[in-house]
Amino acid sequence: MTHHNIRIFIIDDEECIRDSFAMHLSSLGYQVETFSSPTACPALNGHKCEMSDSCTDILIIDQNMPELAGIDYLKLLVERRCKVKPKHRIMLSGKATPDLAAKVTAMGGQIYQKPLLLDQLEEIVESARKEIEAERSTKQAG
Repeated sequence: MTHHNIRIFIIDDEECIRDSFAMHLSSLGYQVETFSSPTACPALNGHKCEMSDSCTDILIIDQNMPELAGIDYLKLLVERRCKVKPKHRIMLSGKATPDLAAKVTAMGGQIYQKPLLLDQLEEIVESARKEIEAERSTKQAG
């Protein structure tokens, strides 16, 4: 089954993780873009998000990156009114402490412990895909 209408951004400074996640999700039919740093996001230039719709459906971001921690990026997304639904903002961390988990979930996001197996990633994305497609069907019917 292909999911060509579901867009996924993966932000991780580890190329092997970025590429393996992207290849796997692309093979399932998802549109995947990868970034080595969250600094590619226009919202980091100090402006509120000016997009009329979300630039991606699912955001997967690593917590520990050299330029900007994932949690700080998620805070900026909230402040700058990013259109990605909070529940589809997924953080990955090799050190997912209870404090970090509480901060992520308080912003509506999800957090998962690394290493994350490809079948686990697939389950997480599949769950989000079902929600996204159900929401789109409801909008089209209404």
